[in-house]
Amino acid sequence: MRFRLIPTDDKFFDLFNDSAGNAAECARRLRELLTGDAAALDVVVACERRGDELLRDILRRLGTSFVTPFDREDIHALAEVLDDVVDDMTEVAYRFDLGPKNLTVPPELLQQVELLIEMVDHTVLAVSKLHSMKGTEDHLEAIDRLESQGDAVYRNALAR
Repeated sequence: MRFRLIPTDDKFFDLFNDSAGNAAECARRLRELLTGDAAALDVVVACERRGDELLRDILRRLGTSFVTPFDREDIHALAEVLDDVVDDMTEVAYRFDLGPKNLTVPPELLQQVELLIEMVDHTVLAVSKLHSMKGTEDHLEAIDRLESQGDAVYRNALAR
């Protein structure tokens, strides 16, 4: 453990954990929406608003912190990406809600949301280890593998 004259602002780790947890919650509610629970749209939208709040909190803290736990650019990028994931899920939810209420959900869309849930679960675990920066590799490799599976599902959907 390093000794620092000026302590870093470790609140960032809590905010990142909250952001990753919010993404996981949003993914699960998106699955509920796609499998017939129309009320889940409200929860997805609430997750999007919560993501925006968390992003603002992180950026505000970034602007006022003298010493950060890692590079400011990396903090900003991670905060933006976690928010973008929730924004994208919300967009899927809105588009799904625009369709006919008796729409048969394509199996590939359900496969994608299941892969998404696995990815955000690994994201939650990886983000929870940012403080020590140890033990993230397996989760990052799993996310990469799941992304490749998602690409294959997408190509299958296009072919069909």
